Amino acid sequence: MASSRVKRARESEAAVAALLREFGWENAERVPANRPGEDIVNGIAGAPIEVKSAAEFSPVAFYRQAKKYAKNGEAVPFVVYRPNGAGVETVGQWLVIASLEDMLKLLKAGGYASDDQSR
Repeated sequence: MASSRVKRARESEAAVAALLREFGWENAERVPANRPGEDIVNGIAGAPIEVKSAAEFSPVAFYRQAKKYAKNGEAVPFVVYRPNGAGVETVGQWLVIASLEDMLKLLKAGGYASDDQSR
């Protein structure tokens, strides 16, 4: 029988995959615990996703784990962090950890930089 920590992790991963499907990544699913690698597969292409619900907040360690699944320089790895006390119904309010450089690239690609502000 799985521990409550393992159940919470699985529940968190399933909630993130479900939210990705709601936003159009129809094939997103959590990775079975016995398979190594990123936590969500068939999610956002080029964006390894690590889902954390740990009691101890270690953002650098979490991000390093996501980054090791990035297969090339184009990948944008990120961590979805479920804070203590946050239920699955609040999955859209969980936090995301990413590098500043990746965030700026995403904002620029999304049209948030005018020509005179971009490099």
